[in-house]
Amino acid sequence: MKTRAVVWTVIGVVVLVGVIFLVATGRRPPASSIEGALRQVEVVSGRLGELERRVADSRAGLQPGQDPSAFDAIAQQIADARGVLNEARQAEKLDAVMTKLTDARTAYSSALRQYRKLTRQPRR
Repeated sequence: MKTRAVVWTVIGVVVLVGVIFLVATGRRPPASSIEGALRQVEVVSGRLGELERRVADSRAGLQPGQDPSAFDAIAQQIADARGVLNEARQAEKLDAVMTKLTDARTAYSSALRQYRKLTRQPRR
């Protein structure tokens, strides 16, 4: 009986230490410097450029008679995201940069979602 109690006590301590470790270090740390946040701004800017190129290619490849204005809303969201990114580049405080970065990522995600919806191939 004594060894069983010792074994379960050791297991309990190991589990407790593991849970404390996971809770303490489980999250990714936020950007701690303005330089790190500006690097993230450049990453989002590159993704916007790629999406902009894909939208332009899709618009150019439309069949005659199809309406290219469906891509105008996507282009507008991309332009809005670029404006927010420019504001983020000019911001001097980390909180302001992170807020603008979040807004730009939201606009990018929305534009990407609309683009995928427009270019999705029907199932057969």
